[in-house]
Amino acid sequence: MVEHFLRRILFGIGLLLLATQVQAQGTNRIGVSSAFNNDYFGDGGDRWQTASYWRSWINRTDTNAFGTEIGSLREYRLRGQIVTPQRLSGATDVGERPYTGVLAFGAFARGRSGRWEHSVGLEVGAYGPQTRMDDVHIGLHTLLAENEPKGWDSQLDDEVWVGPIAELGYSWHNRRQDFVLRPFVGAQATDETMVRLGLDVSFGINALGLRSTHDPVSGHRMPVRDGKGARGLRVDLGYDVAYVAGSRMLTGQSTVNAEPVRRRARAAMLFPLGFVDFTYGLTYLGPEF
Repeated sequence: MVEHFLRRILFGIGLLLLATQVQAQGTNRIGVSSAFNNDYFGDGGDRWQTASYWRSWINRTDTNAFGTEIGSLREYRLRGQIVTPQRLSGATDVGERPYTGVLAFGAFARGRSGRWEHSVGLEVGAYGPQTRMDDVHIGLHTLLAENEPKGWDSQLDDEVWVGPIAELGYSWHNRRQDFVLRPFVGAQATDETMVRLGLDVSFGINALGLRSTHDPVSGHRMPVRDGKGARGLRVDLGYDVAYVAGSRMLTGQSTVNAEPVRRRARAAMLFPLGFVDFTYGLTYLGPEF
């Protein structure tokens, strides 16, 4: 009974966010961005941050296309995430992280002041069998003709959480605007509590003009465009360090502790294809527990 009640609350919030976005966007839509991550595509392995997908809708609330005021841009994000132990073929080893399925919705106010960019918002999410992410995981393995994943014995119990997320970045660029250096600082107290310091570097077309939003898992800067065509390529590099105060994924039922410091390194190439931007990237994730 509780499981169904919580699931209805989450989906209700998600539908409310999407309905609000649809109502508000009108002719002020900036664009849509999404990304799919899968550990299998990197080295043939399938463990820990094994798969995730998110999709963001961004619109502006005034006639200023550059969003120069706090809250002049709104971002609505839906994300699903599958976090697993290293072995998916049987019982989880002692000292491994538990299986976690995450489903979350977020709403963020964004804006730009000169070279400063800011984003602040709230995310509500859920863990456990109520998210049905284990069924999604089985479906992915079936699609890839892989063995059915297991490890359910370690799955976290149902839980709902809500918390803030904020980010502040500064974009330095050359006169041609085909090179952008962007240090940033971010903080969150959601499923995991941390402060993150990082640097993104972009080379090539529209390095500044293309709006971007960070992928929550990999940290990649994913493009958001208003539908106007672009030509050429863009290369993105990034590195960040997170100082972790706590993780709901690694407390309670877990027998391991969160690493106090996490590091990520990434590289990606963006290919504009007509009115669509295609990005392929690789990420190194340091130990999380």
